[in-house]
Amino acid sequence: MSIYSTVLYVLFVAISYVIAIHLKAKSGDRNDPSIIQSRLIRVSIASIIFILLTKYVLIDSLHTIPNEIALYQIFGLKNPFTQHCLCQVFNTLKLFMILFMGPLSELILSFIYSPSCESSYDSFYEVLRDLVIAPLTEEIFYTSLTTGPLLAYKLYQRGGSSTYEPTVFHNDNSISLILQLNPLLFGFAHLHHGYEMYHKGYRLAQIIGLCGFQCLYTTLFGYLTNLIFVNTGNIWCCFIAHSFCNFMGFPNISVKGNIFHMVFYWFLLILGVNSFGALFDKLTFIENAS
Repeated sequence: MSIYSTVLYVLFVAISYVIAIHLKAKSGDRNDPSIIQSRLIRVSIASIIFILLTKYVLIDSLHTIPNEIALYQIFGLKNPFTQHCLCQVFNTLKLFMILFMGPLSELILSFIYSPSCESSYDSFYEVLRDLVIAPLTEEIFYTSLTTGPLLAYKLYQRGGSSTYEPTVFHNDNSISLILQLNPLLFGFAHLHHGYEMYHKGYRLAQIIGLCGFQCLYTTLFGYLTNLIFVNTGNIWCCFIAHSFCNFMGFPNISVKGNIFHMVFYWFLLILGVNSFGALFDKLTFIENAS
Protein backbone atom coordinates (compact mmCIF):
# COMPACT_ATOMS: atom_id res chain seq x y z
CA MET A 1 0.00 0.00 0.00
CA SER A 2 1.46 3.34 -1.13
CA ILE A 3 1.85 6.46 0.99
CA TYR A 4 0.28 8.35 -1.91
CA SER A 5 -3.14 6.80 -1.21
CA THR A 6 -3.02 8.05 2.39
CA VAL A 7 -1.79 11.51 1.37
CA LEU A 8 -4.50 11.87 -1.28
CA TYR A 9 -7.17 10.91 1.23
CA VAL A 10 -5.79 13.38 3.78
CA LEU A 11 -5.91 16.16 1.16
CA PHE A 12 -9.48 15.18 0.30
CA VAL A 13 -10.46 15.41 3.98
CA ALA A 14 -8.81 18.83 4.38
CA ILE A 15 -10.52 20.29 1.30
CA SER A 16 -13.89 18.83 2.27
CA TYR A 17 -14.16 21.01 5.39
CA VAL A 18 -14.08 24.20 3.31
CA ILE A 19 -16.44 22.65 0.77
CA ALA A 20 -18.89 21.79 3.56
CA ILE A 21 -18.96 25.46 4.55
CA HIS A 22 -19.43 26.96 1.09
CA LEU A 23 -21.06 24.44 -1.26
CA LYS A 24 -24.51 25.79 -2.21
CA ALA A 25 -24.43 27.87 0.96
CA LYS A 26 -26.39 31.04 1.63
CA SER A 27 -24.24 34.11 0.96
CA GLY A 28 -23.89 37.03 3.34
CA ASP A 29 -22.07 38.21 6.45
CA ARG A 30 -20.32 35.32 8.24
CA ASN A 31 -21.58 36.75 11.56
CA ASP A 32 -25.21 36.70 10.50
CA PRO A 33 -26.90 34.28 12.99
CA SER A 34 -28.71 32.37 10.21
CA ILE A 35 -25.45 31.85 8.30
CA ILE A 36 -23.64 30.79 11.47
CA GLN A 37 -26.38 28.24 12.23
CA SER A 38 -26.23 26.84 8.70
CA ARG A 39 -22.43 26.50 8.75
CA LEU A 40 -22.36 24.92 12.21
CA ILE A 41 -24.87 22.29 11.13
CA ARG A 42 -22.94 21.62 7.94
CA VAL A 43 -19.52 21.14 9.60
CA SER A 44 -21.01 19.08 12.45
CA ILE A 45 -22.66 16.67 10.00
CA ALA A 46 -19.49 16.60 7.89
CA SER A 47 -17.43 15.65 10.97
CA ILE A 48 -19.66 12.66 11.72
CA ILE A 49 -19.68 11.56 8.08
CA PHE A 50 -15.90 11.76 7.75
CA ILE A 51 -15.22 9.91 11.00
CA LEU A 52 -17.35 7.05 9.63
CA LEU A 53 -15.82 7.33 6.16
CA THR A 54 -12.26 7.35 7.52
CA LYS A 55 -13.09 4.27 9.54
CA TYR A 56 -13.95 2.47 6.30
CA VAL A 57 -10.94 3.88 4.40
CA LEU A 58 -8.29 3.05 7.03
CA ILE A 59 -9.62 -0.33 8.17
CA ASP A 60 -11.32 -1.83 5.11
CA SER A 61 -9.63 -0.10 2.17
CA LEU A 62 -6.07 0.96 3.02
CA HIS A 63 -5.70 -1.58 5.88
CA THR A 64 -3.40 0.70 7.89
CA ILE A 65 -5.51 0.22 11.03
CA PRO A 66 -6.43 -3.26 12.35
CA ASN A 67 -9.69 -2.49 14.18
CA GLU A 68 -11.99 0.19 15.64
CA ILE A 69 -10.16 0.38 18.96
CA ALA A 70 -6.91 1.24 17.17
CA LEU A 71 -8.84 3.71 14.98
CA TYR A 72 -10.18 5.72 17.92
CA GLN A 73 -6.75 5.61 19.55
CA ILE A 74 -5.02 7.11 16.50
CA PHE A 75 -7.81 9.73 16.26
CA GLY A 76 -7.25 10.69 19.91
CA LEU A 77 -10.96 10.20 20.60
CA LYS A 78 -10.76 9.37 24.30
CA ASN A 79 -13.59 9.29 26.81
CA PRO A 80 -13.58 12.96 27.90
CA PHE A 81 -14.99 12.19 31.35
CA THR A 82 -12.21 9.97 32.72
CA GLN A 83 -9.93 11.41 35.38
CA HIS A 84 -6.85 10.99 33.21
CA CYS A 85 -8.43 12.75 30.23
CA LEU A 86 -9.70 15.63 32.36
CA CYS A 87 -6.24 15.99 33.91
CA GLN A 88 -4.65 16.19 30.46
CA VAL A 89 -7.18 18.80 29.34
CA PHE A 90 -6.65 20.88 32.48
CA ASN A 91 -2.85 20.74 32.06
CA THR A 92 -3.18 21.87 28.44
CA LEU A 93 -5.42 24.76 29.43
CA LYS A 94 -2.95 25.71 32.17
CA LEU A 95 -0.11 25.64 29.62
CA PHE A 96 -1.89 28.07 27.29
CA MET A 97 -2.93 30.34 30.16
CA ILE A 98 0.79 30.59 30.95
CA LEU A 99 1.52 31.44 27.31
CA PHE A 100 -1.11 34.21 27.41
CA MET A 101 -0.23 35.53 30.89
CA GLY A 102 0.31 39.04 29.48
CA PRO A 103 -3.01 39.34 27.61
CA LEU A 104 -4.79 37.52 30.45
CA SER A 105 -3.53 40.07 32.97
CA GLU A 106 -4.87 42.86 30.73
CA LEU A 107 -8.20 41.10 30.39
CA ILE A 108 -8.54 40.68 34.16
CA LEU A 109 -7.57 44.30 34.83
CA SER A 110 -10.03 45.59 32.23
CA PHE A 111 -12.79 43.53 33.82
CA ILE A 112 -11.91 44.83 37.30
CA TYR A 113 -11.80 48.48 36.27
CA SER A 114 -14.50 48.35 33.57
CA PRO A 115 -16.88 45.51 34.50
CA SER A 116 -19.52 46.87 32.11
CA CYS A 117 -17.23 46.76 29.05
CA GLU A 118 -18.85 45.42 25.88
CA SER A 119 -18.40 41.81 24.80
CA SER A 120 -16.56 41.10 21.56
CA TYR A 121 -19.42 38.79 20.61
CA ASP A 122 -22.71 40.08 19.22
CA SER A 123 -24.72 36.88 19.55
CA PHE A 124 -24.80 33.50 21.26
CA TYR A 125 -24.17 31.85 17.90
CA GLU A 126 -20.83 33.63 17.54
CA VAL A 127 -19.79 32.24 20.95
CA LEU A 128 -20.99 28.76 19.98
CA ARG A 129 -19.07 28.97 16.69
CA ASP A 130 -15.78 30.43 17.95
CA LEU A 131 -15.48 28.59 21.27
CA VAL A 132 -17.21 25.24 20.71
CA ILE A 133 -18.19 23.99 17.26
CA ALA A 134 -15.44 25.54 15.11
CA PRO A 135 -12.51 24.49 17.35
CA LEU A 136 -13.96 20.99 17.84
CA THR A 137 -14.74 20.29 14.19
CA GLU A 138 -11.51 21.87 12.95
CA GLU A 139 -9.46 19.73 15.31
CA ILE A 140 -11.36 16.63 14.22
CA PHE A 141 -10.70 17.44 10.55
CA TYR A 142 -7.22 18.94 10.69
CA THR A 143 -5.73 16.83 13.47
CA SER A 144 -7.63 13.56 14.02
CA LEU A 145 -8.56 12.95 10.37
CA THR A 146 -5.37 14.26 8.76
CA THR A 147 -2.50 13.73 11.20
CA GLY A 148 -4.09 10.49 12.47
CA PRO A 149 -4.05 8.62 9.13
CA LEU A 150 -0.45 9.68 8.44
CA LEU A 151 0.66 8.38 11.84
CA ALA A 152 -1.29 5.18 11.17
CA TYR A 153 0.66 4.73 7.94
CA LYS A 154 3.97 5.12 9.81
CA LEU A 155 2.90 2.34 12.19
CA TYR A 156 1.79 0.23 9.22
CA GLN A 157 5.28 0.63 7.74
CA ARG A 158 6.73 -0.70 10.99
CA GLY A 159 4.54 -3.79 10.86
CA GLY A 160 1.90 -2.55 13.28
CA SER A 161 2.00 -1.78 16.99
CA SER A 162 0.61 -3.03 20.27
CA THR A 163 -0.96 0.40 20.72
CA TYR A 164 -2.05 3.01 18.21
CA GLU A 165 -1.85 5.91 20.64
CA PRO A 166 -0.19 8.93 18.95
CA THR A 167 2.04 9.11 22.05
CA VAL A 168 4.19 6.27 20.64
CA PHE A 169 5.69 8.97 18.41
CA HIS A 170 6.77 11.23 21.29
CA ASN A 171 10.23 12.64 20.43
CA ASP A 172 10.28 10.48 17.28
CA ASN A 173 12.13 12.40 14.56
CA SER A 174 10.72 10.15 11.85
CA ILE A 175 7.43 12.09 11.92
CA SER A 176 9.01 15.56 11.81
CA LEU A 177 7.90 16.09 8.21
CA ILE A 178 4.31 15.18 9.09
CA LEU A 179 4.27 17.62 12.01
CA GLN A 180 5.78 20.39 9.90
CA LEU A 181 3.79 20.01 6.66
CA ASN A 182 0.39 18.85 7.87
CA PRO A 183 -0.40 22.17 9.65
CA LEU A 184 -0.21 23.87 6.23
CA LEU A 185 -3.58 22.26 5.47
CA PHE A 186 -5.09 24.08 8.44
CA GLY A 187 -3.42 27.32 7.44
CA PHE A 188 -4.51 27.13 3.80
CA ALA A 189 -8.07 26.29 4.91
CA HIS A 190 -8.36 29.86 6.21
CA LEU A 191 -7.63 31.40 2.82
CA HIS A 192 -11.32 31.12 1.95
CA HIS A 193 -11.88 34.20 4.13
CA GLY A 194 -10.28 36.15 1.29
CA TYR A 195 -13.32 35.38 -0.88
CA GLU A 196 -15.59 36.88 1.78
CA MET A 197 -13.34 39.94 2.12
CA TYR A 198 -13.45 40.44 -1.66
CA HIS A 199 -17.25 40.56 -1.62
CA LYS A 200 -17.13 43.04 1.29
CA GLY A 201 -15.08 45.43 -0.84
CA TYR A 202 -11.62 44.96 0.68
CA ARG A 203 -8.71 46.06 -1.51
CA LEU A 204 -6.53 43.31 -2.99
CA ALA A 205 -3.51 44.38 -0.92
CA GLN A 206 -5.60 44.18 2.26
CA ILE A 207 -6.88 40.72 1.35
CA ILE A 208 -3.37 39.41 0.61
CA GLY A 209 -1.95 40.93 3.81
CA LEU A 210 -4.73 39.77 6.13
CA CYS A 211 -5.08 36.30 4.61
CA GLY A 212 -1.32 35.82 4.49
CA PHE A 213 -0.97 36.72 8.16
CA GLN A 214 -3.92 34.53 9.16
CA CYS A 215 -2.54 31.63 7.13
CA LEU A 216 0.85 32.02 8.84
CA TYR A 217 -0.34 32.08 12.45
CA THR A 218 -2.95 29.34 11.94
CA THR A 219 -0.23 27.16 10.42
CA LEU A 220 1.98 27.79 13.46
CA PHE A 221 -0.95 27.04 15.73
CA GLY A 222 -1.63 23.84 13.78
CA TYR A 223 1.97 22.81 14.44
CA LEU A 224 1.43 23.34 18.17
CA THR A 225 -1.77 21.28 18.23
CA ASN A 226 0.01 18.51 16.32
CA LEU A 227 2.68 18.44 19.03
CA ILE A 228 -0.01 18.38 21.72
CA PHE A 229 -1.76 15.56 19.86
CA VAL A 230 1.42 13.46 19.75
CA ASN A 231 2.25 14.22 23.39
CA THR A 232 -1.21 13.55 24.82
CA GLY A 233 -2.89 11.28 22.27
CA ASN A 234 -6.00 13.27 23.17
CA ILE A 235 -8.00 15.37 20.71
CA TRP A 236 -9.81 17.08 23.60
CA CYS A 237 -6.53 18.72 24.59
CA CYS A 238 -6.22 20.14 21.08
CA PHE A 239 -9.82 21.34 21.32
CA ILE A 240 -9.34 23.18 24.63
CA ALA A 241 -6.17 24.84 23.35
CA HIS A 242 -7.96 25.91 20.15
CA SER A 243 -11.01 27.20 22.00
CA PHE A 244 -8.93 29.17 24.49
CA CYS A 245 -6.81 30.75 21.73
CA ASN A 246 -9.97 31.71 19.83
CA PHE A 247 -11.24 33.37 23.00
CA MET A 248 -8.00 35.27 23.60
CA GLY A 249 -7.31 36.21 19.98
CA PHE A 250 -3.91 37.25 18.70
CA PRO A 251 -1.98 39.05 21.51
CA ASN A 252 -1.77 42.84 21.32
CA ILE A 253 1.71 44.22 20.74
CA SER A 254 1.02 47.33 22.80
CA VAL A 255 -1.38 48.30 25.57
CA LYS A 256 -2.74 51.53 26.97
CA GLY A 257 -0.93 53.03 29.92
CA ASN A 258 2.38 54.52 30.94
CA ILE A 259 5.83 53.18 30.12
CA PHE A 260 5.96 51.04 33.28
CA HIS A 261 2.68 49.39 32.34
CA MET A 262 4.01 48.69 28.85
CA VAL A 263 7.30 47.26 30.14
CA PHE A 264 5.47 44.99 32.60
CA TYR A 265 3.13 43.77 29.84
CA TRP A 266 6.09 42.96 27.58
CA PHE A 267 7.83 41.23 30.49
CA LEU A 268 4.77 38.99 30.94
CA LEU A 269 4.60 38.31 27.19
CA ILE A 270 8.24 37.17 27.08
CA LEU A 271 7.93 35.25 30.35
CA GLY A 272 4.81 33.52 29.02
CA VAL A 273 6.51 32.39 25.80
CA ASN A 274 9.64 31.16 27.63
CA SER A 275 7.61 29.35 30.30
CA PHE A 276 5.39 27.79 27.63
CA GLY A 277 8.42 26.30 25.91
CA ALA A 278 10.01 25.14 29.16
CA LEU A 279 6.83 23.50 30.49
CA PHE A 280 5.44 22.12 27.22
CA ASP A 281 6.56 18.49 27.63
CA LYS A 282 6.03 18.47 31.38
CA LEU A 283 2.39 19.50 31.08
CA THR A 284 1.45 17.55 27.97
CA PHE A 285 3.37 14.27 28.11
CA ILE A 286 2.89 11.74 30.89
CA GLU A 287 5.04 8.69 30.27
CA ASN A 288 3.32 5.31 30.43
CA ALA A 289 -0.03 6.98 31.09
CA SER A 290 -2.99 4.80 30.24
